[in-house]
Amino acid sequence: MKLKLLLLPLIILVVVFCSFFIAKKNTNFDIYKIDLYSDDFELENYQIIKSGNSYYIPDTYSIKGLGDYKLLSDVSFSVKHKNEYLTTTSFNFPNENIVYSNSVSLNNRYTINNNDELIFTFKYKKNNELKEIFHTVKLEKYKQTY
Repeated sequence: MKLKLLLLPLIILVVVFCSFFIAKKNTNFDIYKIDLYSDDFELENYQIIKSGNSYYIPDTYSIKGLGDYKLLSDVSFSVKHKNEYLTTTSFNFPNENIVYSNSVSLNNRYTINNNDELIFTFKYKKNNELKEIFHTVKLEKYKQTY
């Protein structure tokens, strides 16, 4: 009887410890916040939240047309990691010089690592002349620490 009374608290303690360890392990995540600037565009607050083999891209970013933004048209914006597109969108600046993201992305079948590179691309027309801008970004440079 005494043995059972001693084993019960020990089993409860082991279960609580294991639960805490598993919960702690599953809450580790990395946040990357990327702002980019060029002559014609400003990308602000593009974020990637990574946990294990999953990543999430919230709809927090905005793209601003700079200068005479009404000359910019048929804008295509994409973010590529290796052979996978993380973000793709197309837009114009009809009334103001800023466009806000309206989509989110969740992926749990593709891994992004801290030392990987992303390619940010803007394809667009300026005064009906086709232009392209490429930014290659090393993720570790944009990792946020909290």
